[in-house]
Amino acid sequence: VSVVGNVGSGKTTVSRLICEQLRFHYVHGDRPSKAYLDDLFNEPSRWAFECQIAFLADKVAAIRAGLISGADFLVDRSVYEDIGVFAKLFYERKSLDGRGYATYSEVASLLTTGLPPPSVILYCQSSPTECGRRLTERGRRGFEVAYTDTYLTHLDTIYGEWVSGFDMCPVYTLDTDDLD
Repeated sequence: VSVVGNVGSGKTTVSRLICEQLRFHYVHGDRPSKAYLDDLFNEPSRWAFECQIAFLADKVAAIRAGLISGADFLVDRSVYEDIGVFAKLFYERKSLDGRGYATYSEVASLLTTGLPPPSVILYCQSSPTECGRRLTERGRRGFEVAYTDTYLTHLDTIYGEWVSGFDMCPVYTLDTDDLD
């Protein structure tokens, strides 16, 4: 199972509740890569490619480890979301140029070849306004000050496009504006 959605949409809360109720193993495969986030938001053109590669490699490794274990597991932020949403966001914001985006896409394709898609994706859909409110309420940490209304709105648009075109498994949308 993969849980996806905008920053502040409730992904982690939903993920942890599902894992607790169904006794799934929780996979949040980008922990070691979080060291990149401050650098990324301070100098996106310098760090976007390297950061995206680090997140991709880390997430694929975590998924492969989960598959090898044979346990049921849930991934908080899908590897396909990293590819189809965040890499695209950095490309559209000109932090990744065309060559870097093409190279990233090729590496992503190589790393995900043979990787089974999730059984299901749960899309936590929340308005950019609500996401921003939640970020402010919980106290924005370090790099999260870069999550402006414009950023969250752009991300929301890309999520809508990505979810509507994703066909590797069923996608269920949870309206997390009202479910907090």
